[in-house]
Amino acid sequence: MDGQQGGSTPPQYSPDGRWWWDGQQWVAAPHARAVVPAAPPKARMPHQRRSFWIGLGVVTLLLVGTGVCVSALASSPRTQPGARAASVTSTDAPTPTATATPTRTPTAAPTAIPTAPPAPTATPPVAAAPPATAPPAPPPATPAGCYPLTNSGTCYEPGEFCRTTDHGRTGRAGNGEAIVCEYNNGWRWEPV
Repeated sequence: MDGQQGGSTPPQYSPDGRWWWDGQQWVAAPHARAVVPAAPPKARMPHQRRSFWIGLGVVTLLLVGTGVCVSALASSPRTQPGARAASVTSTDAPTPTATATPTRTPTAAPTAIPTAPPAPTATPPVAAAPPATAPPAPPPATPAGCYPLTNSGTCYEPGEFCRTTDHGRTGRAGNGEAIVCEYNNGWRWEPV
């Protein structure tokens, strides 16, 4: 019977295609007769690709660069309204540009503000000439021997708040009294 079975039936291969049944035993199949096709390559996910990470890096750099540019423009003195006002108020005499600014902006209804600048423009040329020729006014006199001085250049008095840089320091008040910067419900100059 084995002879009939071996001659009448074609050889049977194992599911993996590496072995075949010759009727009596499993024999290694030749490589040319492999039945199992090669498995297709596994698809890669987007985050496993190099192009994904390169694109992510480019987008990140663009966002960071845009943020730096916007913050630089926002902090520039030209865009801060307080910087322009400080430069106009720091001059000794009004300049023609300061009086021309209200007239350049359109207003819906007339107000007293546009009419007020013409009166000062007539007097500043007379007042502006003496400060240009005269030396600037000296700073306010401070008593000799007081130290440290405030940011405005005056003497500290007992009870006034101290700066962070003055914590623990000693000094002299305007009246000559010895003072020390110590914590008393806040950092204050206290008599010694």
